Amino acid sequence: TAGRVTANYVCWIADRVIYEGCNIYEDCCILTFGIDFMIGAIRAENCRDAGAVFDRIKKFGMQATLIDANAVYSIKQLEAALALAKMAMKEGRAVGKSVEMEFLLWLSCEIHVGNAIAKAGAKEGKEIVFVLLEGNENEAKEAAKMVGLKISEAAEVGENKKALEIFGISENGKEPEKML
Repeated sequence: TAGRVTANYVCWIADRVIYEGCNIYEDCCILTFGIDFMIGAIRAENCRDAGAVFDRIKKFGMQATLIDANAVYSIKQLEAALALAKMAMKEGRAVGKSVEMEFLLWLSCEIHVGNAIAKAGAKEGKEIVFVLLEGNENEAKEAAKMVGLKISEAAEVGENKKALEIFGISENGKEPEKML
């Protein structure tokens, strides 16, 4: 658990933290892992039937998932979680049986699938983020439409400070006492 929490904490603050001129996000989450990937994410309106959407994702053979929009701080957080998930899969130490599930586990800082779904999984009647694990934003828009999602007016995944509350991270970027 500590490894997931520490690694995901870096994901949360990657947008804002510069350490001695090095971008922590690029240096730690991408270059160190040596994993090439693309990710596309788009906000979609309230999801009424997540199960049906997941069925269509599977039917079309997409490598995609649905996330609670309130659990997403930034696109860099999604990219870092995907890099960590792919690295875990590549090294044979993944907890999840699929890259989608491993992605959700890293994104949520959890090691149990049920807890990950409860914390960051799509919730019925709430805004979601459709994440295409192999694609760009435009491809994510098209794929989201294919599976029956309606794109939100504010479709771009930008900074969402509500997500900090879910994970107990203060806005000034310090870890809460319980994590230290």
